[in-house]
Amino acid sequence: MENYDAKFLCTYGGEIKRRLNDTKISYVGGLNKILYVNRGIDFTAMLAELSALFDAAGNICFKYLLPNDELDALISVTGDNDLNNMMLEYDNLYRDSPKTARIRLFVFPGNHFNLDRNPASTETLKTKKTVKQNSKVNGDSLVVVLPPPPVDVKTERIDCSDPTRFNSLLSAAKYDVFLSFRGEDTRNGFTSHLCKALSRKQVKTFVDFTVQKGNEISASIHQAIEESFVSVVVFSENYASSKWCLEELVKIMECSKENGLVAVPVFYKIDRSHVRKQLGSYSEALKKLQNNSMKKVQKWREALTEAANLSGWVSSSCRDESELIQKIVKDVLQKLIDHNPPNDIKSFVGIDGNLKAIDSSLREVLEVQTRMIGIWGMGGIGKTTLAKLVFEKYSYQYEGSCFLEDVRERSEKYGHSLYELRNELYSELLQENNCKDSTRKSTNAKERLRSQRNFIVLDDVSCSKQLKYLVGEHQCYGPGSKIIVTATDKSVFAQWEDEEIYEMKVLNSEDSLTLFSLNAFNQDHPKMGYENLSWEAVKYCEGLPLALKVLGSFLRSKSETEWDSALRNIKKIPDAPIQNVLRLTYEGLNYEEREIFLDIACFFKGFLKEHVVSLLESCGFDAANGMRSLHDKSLIAISDNSLRMHDLIHEMALEIVRKESIKNPEYRSRLWDYNDIRDVLGNNKGTDAIESIMLDMSHIDDLQLSADTFKKMSRLRLLKLYDSSEKHGKLSNLQLPIGLKPLRYFEWHAYPLPTLPSNFCPEKLVTLRIQNSQLARLWDGKQNLVNLEEVDLTGCQKLVELPDLSKAKNLKSVQLSNCRSLAHVHPSILSLGKLELLDLLNCIKLEMLGNKKHSRSLKHLCVAGCSNLLEFALSSEEIEYLDLSHTGIKVLHPSIGRFTKVKEISLCGIRLENLPDGWSRLKSLEKLSLFKCGRVVSKQKLHDIFDGLQSLQNLSLVNCDSLFELPGNVGRLSSLQKLQLDGSHVETLPGSIKHLPNLKTLSLIGCKMLQYWPELPPSIRHLKALNCTLLQKVAFGLFSYELQEEKRVSISLQNCVNLDVENCIYSFLQHVRKQAYECEFRRRGVGRENIVVWRSDFFKICYPDSRVPEWFTYRAVGSSITFEVAPPSSYYFGSLLCIVLSSHSLDFELDIKCRCYLEDGKMHKYSLGILFLSHVPVEGHSDHVYMTYNFNRIFDVIKLDQLNNKIASSGHKPKLTFEFFVSSGMAQGKKDLNLLIKECGVYPLNDSNKFVDQRVGSSN
Repeated sequence: MENYDAKFLCTYGGEIKRRLNDTKISYVGGLNKILYVNRGIDFTAMLAELSALFDAAGNICFKYLLPNDELDALISVTGDNDLNNMMLEYDNLYRDSPKTARIRLFVFPGNHFNLDRNPASTETLKTKKTVKQNSKVNGDSLVVVLPPPPVDVKTERIDCSDPTRFNSLLSAAKYDVFLSFRGEDTRNGFTSHLCKALSRKQVKTFVDFTVQKGNEISASIHQAIEESFVSVVVFSENYASSKWCLEELVKIMECSKENGLVAVPVFYKIDRSHVRKQLGSYSEALKKLQNNSMKKVQKWREALTEAANLSGWVSSSCRDESELIQKIVKDVLQKLIDHNPPNDIKSFVGIDGNLKAIDSSLREVLEVQTRMIGIWGMGGIGKTTLAKLVFEKYSYQYEGSCFLEDVRERSEKYGHSLYELRNELYSELLQENNCKDSTRKSTNAKERLRSQRNFIVLDDVSCSKQLKYLVGEHQCYGPGSKIIVTATDKSVFAQWEDEEIYEMKVLNSEDSLTLFSLNAFNQDHPKMGYENLSWEAVKYCEGLPLALKVLGSFLRSKSETEWDSALRNIKKIPDAPIQNVLRLTYEGLNYEEREIFLDIACFFKGFLKEHVVSLLESCGFDAANGMRSLHDKSLIAISDNSLRMHDLIHEMALEIVRKESIKNPEYRSRLWDYNDIRDVLGNNKGTDAIESIMLDMSHIDDLQLSADTFKKMSRLRLLKLYDSSEKHGKLSNLQLPIGLKPLRYFEWHAYPLPTLPSNFCPEKLVTLRIQNSQLARLWDGKQNLVNLEEVDLTGCQKLVELPDLSKAKNLKSVQLSNCRSLAHVHPSILSLGKLELLDLLNCIKLEMLGNKKHSRSLKHLCVAGCSNLLEFALSSEEIEYLDLSHTGIKVLHPSIGRFTKVKEISLCGIRLENLPDGWSRLKSLEKLSLFKCGRVVSKQKLHDIFDGLQSLQNLSLVNCDSLFELPGNVGRLSSLQKLQLDGSHVETLPGSIKHLPNLKTLSLIGCKMLQYWPELPPSIRHLKALNCTLLQKVAFGLFSYELQEEKRVSISLQNCVNLDVENCIYSFLQHVRKQAYECEFRRRGVGRENIVVWRSDFFKICYPDSRVPEWFTYRAVGSSITFEVAPPSSYYFGSLLCIVLSSHSLDFELDIKCRCYLEDGKMHKYSLGILFLSHVPVEGHSDHVYMTYNFNRIFDVIKLDQLNNKIASSGHKPKLTFEFFVSSGMAQGKKDLNLLIKECGVYPLNDSNKFVDQRVGSSN
């Protein structure tokens, strides 16, 4: 909508009362006034306007009433989100009749109002007097029928100052969000997408996708609602026809009143009033349910009305489902942050001061500025805790976010390289599974990261090399990105001269006592009689949070005598207080807990919790309870389902094992130091004391082992020989001993022998990992490996066969990728009843894979790259992932139609002769790849496939040379988000494509027969049509297309040399210019505190042409332009930037960037940063225009107070310079790439485009 003033009828000073003679309510007394406010006003300003309008003293609140609604339908406005929803309602009415104010505001004193359910007296109610009285409201002017008054419900105020009550609340809150929805309406579409969007933001969501049966909701559903913080209720056409849904809603509204559950209604393709008043389908549905008790039906009606009166989201107010989901997710995240207590109150005592400092830094910098913030302090002081808190508070506002834990340890130990960590970082930021497949993919990832705002935390960085490799310089990430780094060594930040480094301080005595008490007494102060002992313990911990938590946890529930004894013991070594505290806690563990603790510290740190539980249980330990006890005592942590341990606790555990035998490591229970292991193995010193060995072989060039090296290690349970550098240190002359029966975990990278010995029969083995080894076979015959759960032989290129594993009844995972000599998979594997994963990637000699028996467990099957695989006949009702790419398969077995739970199928590069029937039954399929699949990919076959794929989100038809036309029913793929037709022979696209409401990416790269495409859906965000050499006409849908702040749009038309630019592009660019203005106007209503959520450079286009559009305010020949500006003081400005790049034949990719400078008139230059404009593919067959719309960047920077002051004092108008340049990492020794820039232009945006005075420079 355009910027305009909104008009409201406002009422204040009266009361809402129930009439004496019936069940109706009315608004009695009060004043009416008209209020005009700007459409973009924020909530605080709105309250101020209303307060001034009625000369109201003290706090006020307000609610609004839509036309033709009754008083019971008042909707509360409590913040900017609610106000925005109200304005969206106003917009809809404004479009129909802009001259009439149709929304009525009711203003009340205080922070809330209570509807008086008691009948009003017959006396006339007095109204507040005011000098500016315009009119009075008749007592009967608003009369509605109310349902009978509900029974009073006692509500309990949640008091977070009471730790006992607070902790009970924490334990009850199991889920972040409970989703209530009507399955047949939204299960496979909107709700599924919403659930995944919440999941991507790490929101723990309870969603029941099963078909609901019966009238009463189950006890588990009741419990899930009670254990959730927020409930999102998706009202759809048939929601009220389900008794199950209505019962859910009643429970949700009860919990909203009693437990503080926050309910968020979503009105999906249905009018809010239909829900509130039970009209239309809701009326019909409730009539059909009248045979239920009237009391129950009345409860349903009340719940529907109450929910509809809450602030929520209406699908009709958003342009597409994608926008609606983004807004819901953002709203939910904000509610979780605002209303949820922290996950562990004990972790946040005394952290306020440090948090405020970080908050201040993040809020002071502009959105456009990339900022690095360092957090420095000793171990155990709370750096990671602070970083996690900041991450949880801010990360959801950014397009990409990643919290990379334990950088030091993961890069130095356990086989993780910096390369792998960076790939993990990129994958998290881009929300992709893998960003390391190729140099090209890595380059593309970097380009995309420069185009988005990212929030990154690197935890526990130990050297500047790690920092430089992982995050690089500021320009590696989009403007406005934030990078937070924690470190124990301050020298890590030596090169961060212009960045802020915060030193964490120990807790003061008051906070120390609070934190200690929370852990020792589960309350924020000492129990009576323990005050002096508590102060003594606190003094000893010297303000270190880790010591306070561990010591408090240890002393919990102990007597005063035990306290006194413990405190005397830890004072015996005064120079190491923290280690003494930690050691005391360890000594308080029972035998089994100690063993589990040492196993985790010396071997399992970083492993997945479930995997460790299985391994430890196989050792005879009660692993689940033992790990729970260690967690309760603060000795371990569980993050992302992985086991973590603080460095100080880890070091204490290692020291405990060292002291088992200080000078003779062979008598220790666990070995991890490579010098100790070299001594024990190289000198054949093994003993039965050794239970685990973890050796990084990258530290060993050659180690001679005798045949009986392991023979004396009769208690060896855990053995891991890995290579963190992949140079494969050499262990020679090796043979494994007889038996090794206690062995549970066996991992050996680059195992040097062709087979395991026949006497190798560890019956208790759970995990077998022998990667990149010389194995040709494992063993002969059957082994009684009843406990075996995982076999990983990845990269064993000489492996020719697998043994009979029929006795491995518990085997769940078999990984055989890149076993290039493997020609046969033993049929026993395919018959295992618990097998879930089978990976045969690139097993190029495999010719047949099949089993007559139908699997009931297999979920993940990959045979991609098995180029000689001709026969495939496997079926599983549980299969979720199937990859048959680049195999020799020509005929698909009809059983594929039984894969009803499959989510992803890849059939890339196989010359299929058929596509069997049954695709319509694949209701769960989300991703289908048919890359280069030959003649089976035709219009008719696709027509048959598309009919049943309501859940399909990603469809790849790349290089399908038999595809000349898409079927018209492509428009029925309502969930489709990405469509790739690269290299196909399509000549046009069907008109039905505009009916795809969620389509974001359309790729037509290299479609050399494409001549025209029709109107596209407004949801499109990425349109790639490079090298479409016959393309002449395109339709963008100018009247429905709208630039929006939350969405980036990129259009690439490189090398479309026959495109009719004048008729197809110029009018579209005029529309873009208009949309950019409207976008700026909308942004004026956003408060400064909300700017962080706005994105930058969200529109880009490239098309063949040789000139900057004539309507650009400033154009110049060459690569730079300078002009004078009058600094804006109150508005946010944006700009369209443009360059013309001449044709070239370079065989490497380019980046277009721009440096910006502000000059104060005294030749003082202030750098405003570097902007990334666009990425340029190889070879440009003609001149091309690259244009981008940037907002909230350059002109916002001009507003900085320090710059304004300097400019004002100079007495001259500032000059703004844009220097465009071209760069590439492959351009060393090449000519000056900036010579490729023929023209450049800048088009500043404001009300009239007159804030720029005159042009004073042109080019260089």
